[in-house]
Amino acid sequence: MYTQTSGDNRHGTSGSTGGRDGTWPARRRTGSPGAVAEALVMARPCTGVLVVSLHTAVGEPGCEVLEGRIADELAREATCRVVVDLHDVTVLSAAALGMLVRLRRLTWLRDMRLVLVGTGHHAVHLPLQAAGVLPLVDTRPTVRSALPAAVADTAL
Repeated sequence: MYTQTSGDNRHGTSGSTGGRDGTWPARRRTGSPGAVAEALVMARPCTGVLVVSLHTAVGEPGCEVLEGRIADELAREATCRVVVDLHDVTVLSAAALGMLVRLRRLTWLRDMRLVLVGTGHHAVHLPLQAAGVLPLVDTRPTVRSALPAAVADTAL
């Protein structure tokens, strides 16, 4: 069973303010509760696996909230693999990079496996490479390829 948890959008904020008139769409930034709800989707495709999908530009105010939600989810249920999907991230800020470094340390200390997905585009690859994070984590092109082999065929 592929269960999803996501924050609610009680405040009705979409976090985006552009794009309909043909101009460059404004980047959605995390920070307000509604924007944080849009920026994070967590799923458990099988026992012991947490898939975290980050969307939009992850800014400094929202990183603390996102990090707290991920830590709460890890504490709630036993986890051996954390998959972070970065395909939809448009800007990987220094705060988001720090969050990923702390998540890498947390997973290492708890003997979990951290897998980053979607690190091929420049908005994500360059900051991770510059910070020296890429050699420390497993990277995969798709979420399906990051899941255990027995699960990948049935979960997604």
